[in-house]
Amino acid sequence: MRGMKTYPPNRIRELRMARNLSQEDLAGLLETSSGQIHKLERSKSTLSLEWMLRIAEVLHCDPRDLIPPGERTAEAARDLLLGKVGQLQRLVKDGHFKAASAYAGDLAKELAATHKRFAD
Repeated sequence: MRGMKTYPPNRIRELRMARNLSQEDLAGLLETSSGQIHKLERSKSTLSLEWMLRIAEVLHCDPRDLIPPGERTAEAARDLLLGKVGQLQRLVKDGHFKAASAYAGDLAKELAATHKRFAD
């Protein structure tokens, strides 16, 4: 298909296959179509933060694992950090203070590393 926009590469196919899942299996777990999975894997559809979080949950990986290390941009890093802040908020809201404390420590380290990489 000529002229179709291509988005940054990702590792969905690699991680899906490592778990012995077909596109149809993954689509079923995500309640979407196998065509959507195909588009995401081939970078023909944008891998939004929402998709990253949903796919990572089903594949039992960190959302960052979906993006090849060399492809991580400041924008992607920001989106991942914002997603993690949301997870931290849910832990606090649900009263899981010990888990939230550990998570906040990890998040602070990741934020510092991100700042070093993308210094403003």
